[in-house]
Amino acid sequence: MIYETREALTNLLNIEDPLSVVLPKNAVEALNIALREALQPGERAVTSGMEHSAVMRPLHFLESRRGCDFRDAAEDRYHPIKTRKRGILFS
Repeated sequence: MIYETREALTNLLNIEDPLSVVLPKNAVEALNIALREALQPGERAVTSGMEHSAVMRPLHFLESRRGCDFRDAAEDRYHPIKTRKRGILFS
C-alpha cells in the first residue's frame, strides 16, 4: 500500500522515482526532514521570530552540527538580512 501511494504521488507530481517520495509519520518529522535536507553546511535560514519549537529545535541542531546559521528577520529592521540560496540573493 505504501509503494502504491508513492507511485500515485509520482504520477500526480510528475516525479520519476517513487522511492524519492517521503511519507513522514507526522508534521514534526516532516519539518525535521525538510530542514535537514534544505540546509547544507554553512547556509542560513531566516525565521520570523514566531517559529514553533518544532522548527527551532532542528535549526539549533543544524547550527551546532553543520555550522548552519539562522536569524530572526525582525531582529534588526534597519539592516535587511541578505542570504544566498542556491545562487540567488534574497534581502
